[in-house]
Order: sequence, then C-alpha cells, then structure tokens
Amino acid sequence: MYENLIRNYVEKMSIEDVKKYASIKNINATNEEMQIVYEFIKKYYMKILKEDYNFIEKNLKPKISSNLYNRLLILLNEEKRKYF
Repeated sequence: MYENLIRNYVEKMSIEDVKKYASIKNINATNEEMQIVYEFIKKYYMKILKEDYNFIEKNLKPKISSNLYNRLLILLNEEKRKYF
C-alpha cells in the first residue's frame, strides 16, 4: 500500500519539494547537491525503500558531502520508523 502512495508522490515530486523538505528538516546543501539528491530519489526510490544501503553508499555518497549523506541516512531511518 505505501509503495503505491510513495511511487505516485515521487512521480509528481519536484526539485522544489526536495528543497522545501530539506529546509523544514534544517538540512543545508548546495543547489548542486539538492539536484543530485532529487535525481537519485526519482531514479532509485525503490532501492531507498528496500534499504539497499550498499547501493545507496556506492551511488550517492561519493557525489555529496559526507555531512549531508549522514544527515540523509538519519532522516531516512527516522521517517521509516515513523511510517513503516
């Protein structure tokens, strides 16, 4: 059930949605990093949902700051606990 809701949201999600959410969560990142995160979510949201941390680390971590990467992992775990 949640997967369908998430898929529908991700299909409609914009870069502005990502920036707004990051702002709400006090996440600081460059515009370039936000674009990378946005594209990663759009392309690999199922890997994120399935918690494929090896894939995420290999394909996202080298492209963004370590501080942002660590903050995103914490946020992912917090949100998954809340909703799943």
